Amino acid sequence: IPANIHCAMKRPVEPPPAPSSSVRRRLNHGEPSSIDEDSWLLGYVLSYDQHKGYGFVESPAVPEGDVYFQRAALPQEAQARMKGQVRGLEVEFTVFFTPDGKPRARKVRVLAGARALPAAPPPVNRHQEALSALPPPPLSADIVEKMTQFLEDTGGTMDFGKFTREFKGFKKQQLEPHFTLTPEDDDAGGRWQISLLGVSPPPLPRPPPRPEKDPAARAKPESAEDVPLGHFEGTVALFDSFKGYGFIKSDEVAEGDVYFKRSELPLEAQNYPRAKLVGAKVEFDAMLTSHGKARGERVKIIEEPSQLDNPDAQLNGQASRDRREVPEVPAPPLNDEAVAEMTQFLEENGGAMDYGKFANAFTGVKKLQLENHFTLVPESDDAGGRWQITLPGVDPLPPVEDREGVPSSPGPERLPRPSSSRPIQDRGREQKRSSLDG
Repeated sequence: IPANIHCAMKRPVEPPPAPSSSVRRRLNHGEPSSIDEDSWLLGYVLSYDQHKGYGFVESPAVPEGDVYFQRAALPQEAQARMKGQVRGLEVEFTVFFTPDGKPRARKVRVLAGARALPAAPPPVNRHQEALSALPPPPLSADIVEKMTQFLEDTGGTMDFGKFTREFKGFKKQQLEPHFTLTPEDDDAGGRWQISLLGVSPPPLPRPPPRPEKDPAARAKPESAEDVPLGHFEGTVALFDSFKGYGFIKSDEVAEGDVYFKRSELPLEAQNYPRAKLVGAKVEFDAMLTSHGKARGERVKIIEEPSQLDNPDAQLNGQASRDRREVPEVPAPPLNDEAVAEMTQFLEENGGAMDYGKFANAFTGVKKLQLENHFTLVPESDDAGGRWQITLPGVDPLPPVEDREGVPSSPGPERLPRPSSSRPIQDRGREQKRSSLDG
């Protein structure tokens, strides 16, 4: 490497001199600004873009021009606002100047009660406005000749909509000097026809009038083929107040239960709930349909159901609708092992005890299964109250309130369950499974 180049490479590069404060604050015309950088000035937000993160403030106190500010200079609550919510806000700010003399805001504060200006309307394209105001250009002779030939091939007249599919982009104002445009009805916004000059458009076809229905056929009931069976009495066996129909059970009608609609009930009974109709005694006229079913008409209530005869009368609302008749299945008899275990349990407890405590030790057992092996005695005349279970020949305990030395407890005392005690149904299944396996 030549010595002169080597020396040049070792020579340190001198940085440019830093501009003085007077140079930094010098304006384009060379005069320093007289604005104090620590003073707060008044102005309003001229523009702001929350996506780009900057805006400008206009202030008469800064003759150098609009003051640039960044999003970080705004208060925290104003930084996320849209430009329409910030534009026009009255603010106060502190200013400093860049080395090239441009003003920038260091801090910007929104004045209390300041409101943003309404958004500016979009700019108007004056050139587009002027073009839209001009009339469309006249058709050329070549285009008019093609249109005339097209109309002649279709009989001289046709629907204007079909015509515009062939010649797109033309306006009626351009076509009127060469062709005849006729609306199909008095409404100018409806369908139009276009025809050659001197050719009359054909009359529009009118839809044929609808044939009037025969009044006799309209009044003909749907049940014209039904055969009267007579006048009968029966009991409402089922009624669905939501679907609006029910069935009547009558021994006098051999065809089975009689179907009836809600509209066949008296007017005052059509809004009755299910509980007020099921079990009611009624009289009705029966008709035999073409399907061989009995249908009731003119249903009249003779006697409303009582609560004793109709348990559904004690229910209402959804409970009544959800009620379903479940056939009662007799409980299976107890096996010898279960009876022996229960007998030993009663002997260990004195031969008599509260039935609730007994049921806690032997879950799933019904009274019907126990009656053949033990004695069940109610403590009072109310069968829905407390019961006792005893071995045959053992006297029951006195009522709870008459027992001495037995403190009353807020709830039934749970006795220790025998080690081999399991639900009777489970043991029955095991025995049945073992017998099948054998």
